[in-house]
Amino acid sequence: MQSQAVLTGETEQLTKVEVLKFYLWKMDYEFIMEGIVAFLLGLVFLYKLRGRRNTKALVNNLENETLKSSTNGMCQPEDMAKSTDIIIVGAGVAGSALAYTLAKDGRQVHVIERDLNEPDRIVGELLQPGGYLKLIELGLEDCVDDIDAQRVFGYALFKDGKSTKLSYPLGSFRSDVSGRSFHNGRFIQKMRNKAATLPNVRLEQGTVTSLLEEKGTVTGVQYKTSSGQVLKAYAPLTIVCDGCFSNLRRSLCNPKVDIPSCFVALVLENCNLPYPNHGHVILADPSPILMYPISSTEVRCLVDIPGQKVPSISNGEMTKYLKNTVASQIPPELYSAFMATIEKGNIKTMPNRSMPASPCPTPGALLLGDAFNMRHPLTGGGMTVALSDIVLLRNLLRPIKNLHDASSLCMYLESFYTLRKGASSIIFPIIKAEGDQPEEKADECTDIIIVGAGVAGSALAYALAKDGRHVHVIERDLNEPDRIVGELLQPGGYLKLMELGLEDCVEDIDSQRVYGYALFKDGKSTKLSYPLESFHSDVSGRSFHHGRFVQKMRNKAATLPNVRLEQGTVTSLVEVNGTVKGVQYRTSTGQTLKAYAPLTIVCDGCFSNLRRSLCNPKVDIPSCFVALALENCKLPYPNHGHVVLADPSPILMYPISSTEVRCLVDVPGQKVPSISNGEMTQYLKTTVARQMPSELYSAFMTAVEKGNMRTMANRSMPASPYPTPGALLLGDAFNMRHPLTGGGMTVALSDPVASTINTLAGALYKVFSASPDPSRKEMRQACFDYLSLGGVCSNGPIALLSGLNPRPLSLVLHFFAVAIFGLSRLLLPFPSPKNMWIGARLISGASGIIFPIIKGEGIRQMFFPVTMPPHYRLQSTLLCITKAEIHNPKDLIFRCIYYLFKENM
Repeated sequence: MQSQAVLTGETEQLTKVEVLKFYLWKMDYEFIMEGIVAFLLGLVFLYKLRGRRNTKALVNNLENETLKSSTNGMCQPEDMAKSTDIIIVGAGVAGSALAYTLAKDGRQVHVIERDLNEPDRIVGELLQPGGYLKLIELGLEDCVDDIDAQRVFGYALFKDGKSTKLSYPLGSFRSDVSGRSFHNGRFIQKMRNKAATLPNVRLEQGTVTSLLEEKGTVTGVQYKTSSGQVLKAYAPLTIVCDGCFSNLRRSLCNPKVDIPSCFVALVLENCNLPYPNHGHVILADPSPILMYPISSTEVRCLVDIPGQKVPSISNGEMTKYLKNTVASQIPPELYSAFMATIEKGNIKTMPNRSMPASPCPTPGALLLGDAFNMRHPLTGGGMTVALSDIVLLRNLLRPIKNLHDASSLCMYLESFYTLRKGASSIIFPIIKAEGDQPEEKADECTDIIIVGAGVAGSALAYALAKDGRHVHVIERDLNEPDRIVGELLQPGGYLKLMELGLEDCVEDIDSQRVYGYALFKDGKSTKLSYPLESFHSDVSGRSFHHGRFVQKMRNKAATLPNVRLEQGTVTSLVEVNGTVKGVQYRTSTGQTLKAYAPLTIVCDGCFSNLRRSLCNPKVDIPSCFVALALENCKLPYPNHGHVVLADPSPILMYPISSTEVRCLVDVPGQKVPSISNGEMTQYLKTTVARQMPSELYSAFMTAVEKGNMRTMANRSMPASPYPTPGALLLGDAFNMRHPLTGGGMTVALSDPVASTINTLAGALYKVFSASPDPSRKEMRQACFDYLSLGGVCSNGPIALLSGLNPRPLSLVLHFFAVAIFGLSRLLLPFPSPKNMWIGARLISGASGIIFPIIKGEGIRQMFFPVTMPPHYRLQSTLLCITKAEIHNPKDLIFRCIYYLFKENM
């Protein structure tokens, strides 16, 4: 009653909204705790049933049973060589591009196409610049190479003998961005061949006759092979993109097909267009005529005829119509070629279909491409729409590991239908009111200023510039950095590097592949491999010299014409009426200048002198690293990071080149032994050396004798931003965590998805550090033994550490699983009072480790981001929302909801 009175007294001071938020938080917290307790008690029950010796086998069995149950009872054919994640019906532009991008993300894809011969179509031959940008984003831009594709820079419009040229506004894009025109079949074959090179793409010729359904859920397809055999294929998700003649669309949408006109197609040979490298549109009578180059010697001519009925080709009506009605309206430069083509008689016709998207959301299936949505082909927008849809769908599917929950996936993918309606991606509007401009103006139009050209700044500059932004990067020192951290990129970070198109920055710098970790304690060791089975073979961790990696990224960003990379020290932000308008900086020659842009992004690292203007920094220094480079030695587990659970705190080792191993000795607190007076050498020889793996002892002692030692304070700082108009924080300037887990670059490349990696880093450091407390000793041993069990007990935590699984709840569950595992060893088979006391302190200590870290990260931000106030949530989505303007406020809302959902799945 007393507590109820206190609660009532407190809530009386709150508004109704605050009371609602309080109870929502309370309900969610209780739900999580109940889930944790149920999960952990289940582990204890399993342990009690079989004993410690059989735990590893039980866990593996549990993992297998979970996999079986997750398929919702769907039968899988016995002759399936491997599990299929997604079936794609159709291998045209949409199907081939989708297969490639999903397979690159690690999905097992089965593509079924009715005819794998080169298509012969009269449309799908013009790719607009917006579509080419999407092709770049998907990594398929080389599919327009070596097919005699022609660059298209705009349109020429003809009417009544007059003409005008309309050029694409490409000034802010890199030089290779333009439209492309080509033979449709050549382009499609290039895409098919590229998709088929991936080992997890199965491209098969066959005709899909029907969808397989079970209780309203599509579970796969039935198809007839090229040899006539009828087979069934199963997958959690089937994507139908078999074109305008789709025989499956009626099962998945409400098609309302209109045929406003037909195209009559010819190929004009060896003629020159009045406006080279432009599409030509003649406003003829009764409807337009379209022409564009499809090779270096051919021009496609499409004559539009209204209605569904065209003159007959066989009886000569079409030839007569073209000569009498159309030829007189052709530009004189093309008249002879047009008449010669008519005489040859190679004329084709095609009805022009228009069909608005009208989906029936169906669990287990999705429509895409012309099977889903068509428009009149006059503007050549079909492939651009399809490729834009593919980028959106890829981004929606990326965070989802398990596709088997068909009903939930269907509800989630309904956002695809809403989000695709926008003409392009959106960024928040920057409205410049008249009279609110700074008195001084930049020499050139700058969209974004980036302060700092480290990992975060360089990657961001490249990504934004590729999207057409004019970026000004100011870095205090453009010489190669010499740092002792930022040398290990987790697989999750490498995936983000691939997504940004920067994966080649780890090449030619003697970087080393990293496939997991080796853990050492008291003379024992265990290997923990990254769970990379479902990813492309190129995906792994990478370790390298930090400076070489940063220089590669800087150089790649600087190759873009709309990136200006300048050496200078930013001294302050320039503000007008509370809005950041730019920065003041000092150049390398000492000159003080100002630079202006609508948005300034500060990512100048852990020593940022601007962060206090944009956040409330609470920097903690739990320990320091002492760094050495061990030369010409072999690690006990090649291509693995090595963590020694030493006393008083961990030692970390990993290769940074083919001949060097980085050794980082953690020293708790902010004070380390002096290097200058020999205290550090003595400490390393007497305290640390004896705890090194025997294979590395000699190399370690040699490195100590050389004396090339460096120290660095390990900083931890939760993100605590002040939402500031015109400015944003990123990277270590915004958020830091203990570097033990090597998660810093992964967080920077993923931002702002950070809570899981931050919490894991802080928790692991405390668990791995030695303590005289018996409960902490037991927790440390339990962690080592739990990870040694293998299966889900090692894959789960390593997936979290590697950035492959960003789910905070998985982290909490595994953390308390370790605690319960330690507790069960103390209490089984017969608990003693001493062990019961240690066990109670173990659980209490575990809670004391994890919950303060979660509190620092923010419970709501971490577990329930959708309950955060809009200005906090919007800040976490801005870097995902790129290019173009907002024409409808609803578009921004839907886009933000999508990215918030996506980032926290």
